[in-house]
Amino acid sequence: MAELRRWYVAIALFMALILDGVLAYNLQTFIFHRGFSGSCWLTVVGITLIALCDDKNDANIWLCLGLGFIADLYYLGVIGIYTVAFPLICFLIQQSARFLPEVFWFRLLICLVVYLCVSFYL
Repeated sequence: MAELRRWYVAIALFMALILDGVLAYNLQTFIFHRGFSGSCWLTVVGITLIALCDDKNDANIWLCLGLGFIADLYYLGVIGIYTVAFPLICFLIQQSARFLPEVFWFRLLICLVVYLCVSFYL
């Protein structure tokens, strides 16, 4: 049980990545045209919330690098966009979380801003 507590963040982010892939694969034919592909937005929100809550843990940046690598291989087949974006999001949010207030509405606003920035980046 102690090992599971060490890895709960990694397991939660990996499950968010799997859920993103399943939803993108199954629901894109209902919502969008067949030629449109999905992307991992639940993972972006999860990374933002983890970086806001645990701003002193540098291991989260390495975790986001691994998740970005897996997301690139799944969604694009080429290493690049998510491998750069996920650790960069985590690093920037961790650095700014030390100065931001710990209020729910403010964290929700930060999640939306990061979501929009990543969508413009892609």
